[in-house]
Amino acid sequence: MSDVNLATSMATNDTNGPVFPFDIFEIIIMNFITSPIPSQFSRKFFKPHPDINSLSLVSKSFAEICQPLLFKSVQIDIQFAKLNRTQQLAGVIKANPTLASYIKWLEYIVPNMTTNQSLDASKDGSLTPLLQLPRLQYLKISACFPTSYEDQESSMGMFGLRSLLDQYMVSSTLTTLHIRRITKLPILDVLSCPNLENLELRFCETDGWDHPAASEVLNKGFKLKTAMIYGRQDVALSLFAYCPQIERFEFVRMSKFRSERPEIFPMSAQPLVSFKNLTAIVSIESVDWSYFCRLAESAGVKAFPALKHLTYYLITEEDITLGINPIFGHMESLEELEIQALNHAWNPEITSLNLKRCFSLSAQTLKNITIKWKIVLESGKDLLKIIRMALEGISHTNVLQRLDIYCDIAVDRRNDLDFQQWNHLDLSLTADNGAAFPLLNEVRISLRLSTGLAALPILAVLPQPTMSLAENDTYGPVFPFEIFEIIINIIANATSPGSPQVYSGFSKSDLIALCLVSKSFAEICQPLLFKWVQIDIHSYQDRAQQLVGAIKANPTLASCIKWLEYREPNERPVEPIDAEKDGSLTPLLQLPRLQYLKVNLNGYGSTSYEGPESSMGLFGFRSLLDQYMASNTLTSLHVQDITELPILDIFSCPNLEDLELRYAEVKGWDHPYDGTFRQVF
Repeated sequence: MSDVNLATSMATNDTNGPVFPFDIFEIIIMNFITSPIPSQFSRKFFKPHPDINSLSLVSKSFAEICQPLLFKSVQIDIQFAKLNRTQQLAGVIKANPTLASYIKWLEYIVPNMTTNQSLDASKDGSLTPLLQLPRLQYLKISACFPTSYEDQESSMGMFGLRSLLDQYMVSSTLTTLHIRRITKLPILDVLSCPNLENLELRFCETDGWDHPAASEVLNKGFKLKTAMIYGRQDVALSLFAYCPQIERFEFVRMSKFRSERPEIFPMSAQPLVSFKNLTAIVSIESVDWSYFCRLAESAGVKAFPALKHLTYYLITEEDITLGINPIFGHMESLEELEIQALNHAWNPEITSLNLKRCFSLSAQTLKNITIKWKIVLESGKDLLKIIRMALEGISHTNVLQRLDIYCDIAVDRRNDLDFQQWNHLDLSLTADNGAAFPLLNEVRISLRLSTGLAALPILAVLPQPTMSLAENDTYGPVFPFEIFEIIINIIANATSPGSPQVYSGFSKSDLIALCLVSKSFAEICQPLLFKWVQIDIHSYQDRAQQLVGAIKANPTLASCIKWLEYREPNERPVEPIDAEKDGSLTPLLQLPRLQYLKVNLNGYGSTSYEGPESSMGLFGFRSLLDQYMASNTLTSLHVQDITELPILDIFSCPNLEDLELRYAEVKGWDHPYDGTFRQVF
């Protein structure tokens, strides 16, 4: 299309064509609405831009520009109603064979169930044009359920996943292959694809072999540059030792850790001992990297000398001892390191992690460090100590620019809040007036503590500030605390927009962490942290009692509570529980600044305000309503699933401005009400 003669021909013979040279329109269309071929790890199907259809109808010349874009990405599905569209596509290609050369990306969706119609289409040759795409670069085959490459239909010469794979695995144009949920996959044939550079396998099972793979195949090596493997089964990891051009590994094995078993995939050629082009590894869960490291050690070389980016997710001890630690010993130019151990079912022992070796081998290149760990507070000291000692090992000899530490801390009343190790880390990072880490420009420490009432008793017993905000606070910042107070209030209010029913759990987590920064920060944050409280004494009696204990230990907290939500479960116990009878929850009836009250019986049938349990003097929805309907601070009331409500008493609440009743029934009266009430509402 960029040829001058062709452009002139278009402008001369196309009576409806525009007056500008078509080269300009071609450039505009190609740059403005071209859908790019997706990356090797993209899951989304790229549909042609909707404007391409409209543009193709402008003129013959525009149609010629747009056709390659319209047919660049094609998705085929031979199941049910979508079969007709696939057959129409094949028919169009058969009628105009040049269209086949436009298709560069093909996605085939394996049918969940086979119908007579789809079987006929697979056998009658009507879909054959889809096996004759001379410029196909990207092929994606996706099944919703595990489907065998060697099933009966695929071995009968029918159109399907096997015919597509067999056809394009030998194609010299295919560079990217994405396969999902296919079993018995001939992995050797896949890797032998002449110019395959990008491979993604998701939940596939590879087919092993009895005899060693042919040496002529292995000695030639594979051209793969990026590999992304998700799965539970063996994925012939050892085969990737024959990919000398590999640049990126991304392996995810969601199963119990086990060492690689080369006997399933026997080889007859000497494998690669050093990945000289590999710059990025993403390893999630149980992958045995020690296999490659042993090969390199046998030759006296480093397995990953060019590695620059390492992301590793840990679960078990083997992930450390057979996974990341071996990698640490076989790299020398790492620039970015990210380690995560946040799985709540496991908590690997941090002491076996050899960070010191990692940092020392890459001291002159390591710029960014991110460590995210789920810990209990007792083991937090070990984590910080290991990080600090590893950093001290590269003090004054590093190029570190950013340090990001994220701790998911399980907090309960048995933990002691000891942050001495944080002070040691701070001193190490700022040693020698900053000369220890001269390029360090960002340190981010994130603490995610237990949210909700479980953490409130700890905060309630923190030492209370005895001085003004800016005075005598050893660990307080140097800026005026009025500024921090404004910032914290803005952030907290931004995550709690308008309605009192909305309160962000993330905000509470942040406020809990801020409370631990200093006494002065605690004074700023506690009113925000206790601003909204939800209680359910039947399902979470312990939490409610912990909240009350916190208020008793620090009575000023009662004045912080402005929003109170009371819930009851779908099934009340037959007998009242102790917390309803013993008066231990009385402080919740003495909140001097309560503005918003919500009483919600969870929508499992209505409960009468006049019920027998509500007249026994128990703590519950009636005692809350009776107490705060007479309060001059209450401005908003929300009541749900309560019958026989004393509506006159509710309307008589001194300063009530907002009332919401859901599935509630009000109690009538026998005598006309006193007209003086009009002055009250």
